[in-house]
Amino acid sequence: MKRFWVPLLLVCLSVVSIVKAEIKMTPDHTGHSNPANSKSNSAYQWEIKAPAGSEMDLKEDKLLYFGTVESPVTLTSVTNSFKLTARQVVYYRGREMFFAQGEVVIDGEEPGAPSQHFVVAGEEVIYLVSRGELELPQGGTVQNQQGDTLRASRILIFLDTHSSSQKIKSFEASGGFELSGVRGRLTGDALRGDNGQGFVEATGDIYLQYNGLSGTAEKAVYSEYLKEVHLLGEPLLYQGEDYITGEKIIYHLDTEQVKVIGPVKARLCR
Repeated sequence: MKRFWVPLLLVCLSVVSIVKAEIKMTPDHTGHSNPANSKSNSAYQWEIKAPAGSEMDLKEDKLLYFGTVESPVTLTSVTNSFKLTARQVVYYRGREMFFAQGEVVIDGEEPGAPSQHFVVAGEEVIYLVSRGELELPQGGTVQNQQGDTLRASRILIFLDTHSSSQKIKSFEASGGFELSGVRGRLTGDALRGDNGQGFVEATGDIYLQYNGLSGTAEKAVYSEYLKEVHLLGEPLLYQGEDYITGEKIIYHLDTEQVKVIGPVKARLCR
């Protein structure tokens, strides 16, 4: 692929140099930077520090920022609590998109609200700012304040763009996933969830471990409001050598009671 690099004026590209830049994206999506504009006139504002310099591609209307393993590029939002580090960050001005590569870490947190804290890590991250969309095309991890961790071959995250904290609104994982926490573990082919609705759905070759129980199914649905997990598609629930199966299994997390719907088959070992 041909590259048409035009060095930024007065920018030193040596490793010891540090480039500082401010990007402002206005509501009309012009993506220009004007120090005369006030902070309130910009929908998004970013401060970028690039220890290894920067370049501009006028043909593709993009800015490139370079870092090193020891001193990565730092992208910090001025308008909300969002911070990204990577060895290289490319900003496509017309599309309002950041493309980060090399040990990418994203930290989002609302001051005073630790439950909204999350950390995203991967080798590549695509961030569509106006849509609040984070994509990890090569996979990675997402971890919340409680220590729950999602690993998957591909992850798509939708942030709440109307919130100052940029908290996660919904998410999708595909190509195989593992969701692990203090009390359990869930694996499968695909996962999607909506934090606003308190809903998580996993599909394809499901394996569940939770609080001493283990189970398999073709589909698992979790409701935060009902505190229930529904296992469907030849569900099978184990406790030690005992098991039970039926058309549908409902596990109540609060009471630890199990309800089986349809013809039941069970084994009790004593």
